[in-house]
Amino acid sequence: MAVNALSEIQRKWEQLELALEEDQLDQSSQTELRSFLEECIDAGQHVVSQVDRDRLQSIARDVGDRIFWATKEYLSVTIKPPRSNPDVEVISITVPAHNLPYQRNPFFTDRDDIIEELHQRFFEQRITGKSAIEVVSGLGGIGKTQTAIEYAYRHFDEYEYIFFVNANSDEEIRSCLREIAKRLQLNLSDESGWEQVTHAVKMWLVSRRKWLLIIDDAEDIALISPILPSSLPGHVILTSRKTVFDTLGIAKPIKMPVLSPEESIEFLFKRTSRDDTDDDEHKAASQLVAELGFLPLAMEQAGAYINEQKSRFQDYLKSYRKRGLSLLGLSLPVFGSRRSSVSDTWRINFEAVEKTSVASADLLYLSAFLNPNAIPIELIVKGHSELGHNLAQALVDIRDDPLVLDNLLNPLNDYSLIRRDPGSNTYSIHHLVQEVLQDRMGSSTRALWAERAVRVLSQVFPKVEYENWPLCELLLPHAKIAADLVKNYQLDSEAAAFLLNQAGRYLYKRAQYYEAESLISQALELRKRLPEQGNPDIAASLTDLARVYRGQGRNHEAEPLYLKALELRRQQLGEEHPEVIASLYNLARLYYYQARYEEAEALQQQALESRRRQLDEGDKDDNIDVADSLNSLARLYEAQGRYEDAQPLYQEALNLRQDFLGENHPDVATSLDNLASLYEAQGRYGEAEPIYKKALTLRQNALGEEHTDVAASLNNLADIYTLQANYDRAERLYQKSLKLRRKLLGETHPAIAQNLSNLARLYDARGRFRDAESLFKEALKIYKKLGTDHPDLAEILNNLADLYRVKGRYEEAEILYEDALELRGRLLGENHPDIAESLDDLARLYRYQGRFDKAESFYLRSIELSKHLLGDEHPEVARRLNNLARLYFFQGRNDEAEPLFIQVLALRKRIFAEEHPDVATSLNNLALLRVAQDRYDEAESLHRQALEIREKSAWGGASRSRR
Repeated sequence: MAVNALSEIQRKWEQLELALEEDQLDQSSQTELRSFLEECIDAGQHVVSQVDRDRLQSIARDVGDRIFWATKEYLSVTIKPPRSNPDVEVISITVPAHNLPYQRNPFFTDRDDIIEELHQRFFEQRITGKSAIEVVSGLGGIGKTQTAIEYAYRHFDEYEYIFFVNANSDEEIRSCLREIAKRLQLNLSDESGWEQVTHAVKMWLVSRRKWLLIIDDAEDIALISPILPSSLPGHVILTSRKTVFDTLGIAKPIKMPVLSPEESIEFLFKRTSRDDTDDDEHKAASQLVAELGFLPLAMEQAGAYINEQKSRFQDYLKSYRKRGLSLLGLSLPVFGSRRSSVSDTWRINFEAVEKTSVASADLLYLSAFLNPNAIPIELIVKGHSELGHNLAQALVDIRDDPLVLDNLLNPLNDYSLIRRDPGSNTYSIHHLVQEVLQDRMGSSTRALWAERAVRVLSQVFPKVEYENWPLCELLLPHAKIAADLVKNYQLDSEAAAFLLNQAGRYLYKRAQYYEAESLISQALELRKRLPEQGNPDIAASLTDLARVYRGQGRNHEAEPLYLKALELRRQQLGEEHPEVIASLYNLARLYYYQARYEEAEALQQQALESRRRQLDEGDKDDNIDVADSLNSLARLYEAQGRYEDAQPLYQEALNLRQDFLGENHPDVATSLDNLASLYEAQGRYGEAEPIYKKALTLRQNALGEEHTDVAASLNNLADIYTLQANYDRAERLYQKSLKLRRKLLGETHPAIAQNLSNLARLYDARGRFRDAESLFKEALKIYKKLGTDHPDLAEILNNLADLYRVKGRYEEAEILYEDALELRGRLLGENHPDIAESLDDLARLYRYQGRFDKAESFYLRSIELSKHLLGDEHPEVARRLNNLARLYFFQGRNDEAEPLFIQVLALRKRIFAEEHPDVATSLNNLALLRVAQDRYDEAESLHRQALEIREKSAWGGASRSRR
């Protein structure tokens, strides 16, 4: 066949392609295509040149593909062999199918998602007719070339030709294209010029399909643009550290991340030919790949060394932590496309950035001393004055011209040295890049940039208020890094102390007490080392550390710090200074938690009066200080059973917080929670429940799911459900609260003991006595470890005594009841609702023991004290009247019991809903009395009413609980 005849087939096929839709062929079009396919197949017997045969075969396959996509019918597309012709010399030409410079990597791991995305994009481009060029972009050493090579091998059968061009220099590109032209036996000579070679290769690419071209290290678009043909019937993969290729019409390169932890571990075991069966080695491998930042090139270097030396992962990890990059540099990659180390791979990029922009290079150096993830752009914008001349000058106009920031970041982004996230206004840097950067610096340069990192964080870290929490959260990981910088470089300065203290204060607000303690302790020690002018801030660190101790339940350690802070502030500021008043307020809150109510009240009153005197009505901080004092004083009154005194203070504090902080502030949730607690203490359960729910939702939204205040809200809501006999819901919330508190507070915090006791009371009410006893004892052990006396300890003693009484273990119960009464009297005084509770519980025990006179005396004392403190219309008053009535009934004193039973039933119906379990209890008690009075019809009616209520409420007995 003449060449012009083959050209005619090519022309005819191009016309058919334009005329036919790919997936919608009518019968006539299908017939035409089938006929054309036969023409191509038959034409093969007239073609001898291997190059021409390849060209004809490619057309036949394309025609067959069109028929397949429209009909799903697979047809033979193999062209016929050439006829024997004595006049034509048949020359067998072997043309290599590819010029890939690398063998398939036997240790290549995963990247299935990227390879599949490439394949899918090429398929879609084939359907839509768009330019089939894709970019795989990412940091040097991340595996871009290896992924492109793996793609070629996996899809080898889909291409007739696969070409590879190294584009890291103009010379490399020319050399690769000449080799391709030679392999294709294009009509060129050794003397052909570069333009002729480029034109010939491009024309060949335009005229063929089923080829893949990989252009590796495509960093300079100006170098690769001349070799790309105007139309691309085949596929092109560019690998590059660059991220922007819009001049080539590529809006969205495929960005390659590091390997996942699982993929990295798999690679390391595969690379070293190890079996993943040893737990210690698996753990060491897991830690090692994390140290190497899951970077394939670094893991190949480490794997090559480990494999050659037959080292254990554990030993390499230990040495790497000591020697770092120097150990990594002992071995170069064996497999893959690179034969250079991580440091050498990035060195060229660092130097290019330095030549492009000194300020960008400085930003890179700063980034080496921050946490590698989510570095806030705001840090640079607000703190550029602390970052040296180059950055200060580059960003001098940032307020008026925000795009100057792009000029600073783009050189880093271009080489994938950072990963910018416009959505969060942050950028990230690989931590090995940080190590390589630090390794390139001298000791004095490292110290300079470490100090600048600390100073800029100190300047930008905001006041720890709720509205600033998002920025605090962004800066926190970098502040933690700064804490190490301060130690390692001995950066003793007030700026460093301020940063550490602020970060610790924020951690305290988020209930992350152990980390808060570390940072604030470091700040305190640093401030003690500073000259005299640093002393005023010592009181702030003392106060913040004391708050952390109090949050951890370490009240005895907190007290001397609060006292020392108060002493310092009095000496330096005078009695009426707001900071002195704040110290009094803090000390009063500590005394409240220690149940030292008399001392606490005196200080709270003093703080509140001083704050009211100094109040500027329009000043937010002044009003919030007053609200804090009001709320704390109200809690103190509530703890003392002074509910009428507490309620107006709670309400005033709530109003102030809502007015000055907004409805969604966590301090508003605290006010709501406290108000609900007061309603619960007053027996107003129906009013308390929705307020508790609102406080919980607000805290979850404001603080997140993992916060001690959220755990407290869960516990408080569970209390209400317990009191309302909704035991299933209560148990779920208690368990959730307990799990959260254990995670946040450890195992020996008073809040854990309270949670355990509440859950134990629930189990007691449901008859799970063994579980209840175990939890009560666990709670007591916590207080024993803490070595503190507290009203909550008395509550636990009392609750365990209740359990022993029910189980008939009267002697053990009496000891615990008496211990609880003594502790309450010592801590709370004799005029407190908890004293009435202890008297009532002892009276009930005496009734069980048959000590009726003593029981009656204690019941009467309990009722009198309860009415005095709680008022006549309170659930506890009803319960204690009911207990006295049962004593009379048990003694056969029915005439005395009857009016009490009737009084209690009416009282409970007024306090609770008609279907409350306590109402059922009163109906049942009155029914038993009617039986004893031979009034059976009335008794039956009362029993039926009680049974109905119990069946509806799944009654298991009332329960008292504590926060």
